[in-house]
Amino acid sequence: MELSLSCSSTAILCVVTVIIAVVPVWAVKMLNSLWLRPKRFEKLLRAQGLHGDPYSLSRPSSNQNQPPQDTPHSQSFVLSDDVAPRLFLPAYNTVAKYGKNSFLWEGRTLKVIITDPNHIKEVFNNIHDFQKPKISSIAKFFINGLISYEGDKWAQHRKIINPAFNLGKLKNMLPAFSQSCHDVISTWMGMLSSDGKCEIDVWPFLQNLTRDVISRTAFGSSYAEGEKIFQLLRYQGYLVATAKWNKPILR
Repeated sequence: MELSLSCSSTAILCVVTVIIAVVPVWAVKMLNSLWLRPKRFEKLLRAQGLHGDPYSLSRPSSNQNQPPQDTPHSQSFVLSDDVAPRLFLPAYNTVAKYGKNSFLWEGRTLKVIITDPNHIKEVFNNIHDFQKPKISSIAKFFINGLISYEGDKWAQHRKIINPAFNLGKLKNMLPAFSQSCHDVISTWMGMLSSDGKCEIDVWPFLQNLTRDVISRTAFGSSYAEGEKIFQLLRYQGYLVATAKWNKPILR
């Protein structure tokens, strides 16, 4: 009996010792991740002249990232309207409040707003210092390539495709660009009512415009001629995207 109690006491003592040793380390890591590291980044940016909302553990107010009541997101708009709030309202609010040299927070992620062309060029040139966002394993089925490569691998593939996008070849593509745009505009003109107005959901047209330009410049045909192929690619994307939650179908 005494031996059993001694073993139990030893086991409890070991568990307590492990807990006492692990908990402080875990607490320090959490403190650094949740507070010290974000505040350190914020301090460095402010020292360089950038401004933004201070980091906070609490979520931002619900009204900060919501469109104004008088211009709801689903409301139609004309070309003369300011579309910036519809594209990324948090960045729009930050620039309006702090200017172009500013930053914003998305949770614990710090995002710097870059508008100076020289700064943008510096980011694109320093391929080793500025990494791209990580993509999921499923997304790699579709965007694996130059858009996802990093460092020397990106530079190697960029060098390979550069000849295909030189100024002379791009000029030769202008007639195809013009024809595709003309077809879309003609379709829109045919949708006008008797008073010369109509409301158009431009997203499907822009999708088809992109496909049509690719078809004309890369394959020498229009999107209409290869529509079946694009439909199959879109369906393939749907199957891959849903394979994470559903059992894949093997044929």
